[in-house]
Amino acid sequence: MSGRAWPTSLEYVAAAQNPESAFRVPELRSARFIADAAGPKSIEGQQAIVFFGSAGEGPVAVRCLKRPLDGGAERYAALRAYLTDHPMAAIPSADWREDGIQVGGQTWPVIKMERVVGSSLLTFVEKNLADPARLSQVAAEWRALITELSRDCIAHGDLQQDNVMLADEEHLRLVDLDAVWLPTLSHLPPKERGHRHFQHPERLHTGYWGRYIDTFPALVIYVSLRALAADTGLFGDFNNDENLIFCDEDFARPGQTPLWPRLWASPDTGVRDVAHVLERCCQTTVQLGVDMDTLLSPGGFPATAASWTTPASFLASRPWWSVPPTTVLPPDGATGNSAATVPPPDGVKREWWLRESESAKYSWTRDQAAARAAPSAKASAPTPAKISVGSKVAIIIAILFLVVILVVAIVAAAH
Repeated sequence: MSGRAWPTSLEYVAAAQNPESAFRVPELRSARFIADAAGPKSIEGQQAIVFFGSAGEGPVAVRCLKRPLDGGAERYAALRAYLTDHPMAAIPSADWREDGIQVGGQTWPVIKMERVVGSSLLTFVEKNLADPARLSQVAAEWRALITELSRDCIAHGDLQQDNVMLADEEHLRLVDLDAVWLPTLSHLPPKERGHRHFQHPERLHTGYWGRYIDTFPALVIYVSLRALAADTGLFGDFNNDENLIFCDEDFARPGQTPLWPRLWASPDTGVRDVAHVLERCCQTTVQLGVDMDTLLSPGGFPATAASWTTPASFLASRPWWSVPPTTVLPPDGATGNSAATVPPPDGVKREWWLRESESAKYSWTRDQAAARAAPSAKASAPTPAKISVGSKVAIIIAILFLVVILVVAIVAAAH
């Protein structure tokens, strides 16, 4: 299947205008898709385009792939079977349909999903900054959910502010299930490595994936929620629309970025404690072998955890204040378990459950950024550019010309 050209978003949109003839899934043929004058409404990501509507069983989302998802059929079949034995209300239903839609005379797979109606965690936080008690409540619910997932040997694989939803503003739900870890899927690692503002640098660097892969990003979200409940000003100072308050630089330089002192000075002593745990996690391997609840318990941090220092090549890859790149899958046909990090192309929207990106909101001013970068800039100051011979001649001629004009003016004034 990977050898053929996959449909474009425009081709999918054209097909979805006639669901009765395009879809090969019976319940989708009669689905009512949300549309406007231009046709079926959709949100597009780098991996897929998704249409929203209602089917016989209720709200539905149909994810149409623009590139192959390795092991997709096996992954979603295993997930469905596992959740049958281990029901998890936080994970919406999702079914892989191998010949789900016909485009260009060929059939293509789709992922038919339960549509989660509500706000992303990012949107929810923005709406509730004036209600610290609600943020604290969600933080506690988040810890309970992560503990429940770990107990049932489930790891989401890409926890971030836009993959966590508050259904009906109340119930935590997890979307985007392409990277889920289960005992029955341990042999099928995903190509994606997660969102860089939530993942440990070691995972981004090595691609590690396993049962406890959620420990670090879950802790990032937990610390963020508790910190915001205690100091809502953190959001305006450190949110860049692609994170809550932490960014990858905070993980790569634990204790050295402006966010850390703010956390250590939090009016909530509990925030200071969990922030120190997260700082320690940044300094050790991501492969801790424990879940978040254990990590936060007295004596729960593994004494034998190996230290970790983010490679200099990672730190030097770009200026720390630059717009963060987005993790994307390798091109079609690429091999290995690598993922590239490149800036999103202009006009590309984020995945279906996300709101459309706004302009990046920088946490610091240019002057502050320059001051922050000064120590490293001094060590690698660029060599001043040499002035060419031609430029020197031009400068001399210009000076002589000005002298002549000045002399003429003086003589004229004397007469």
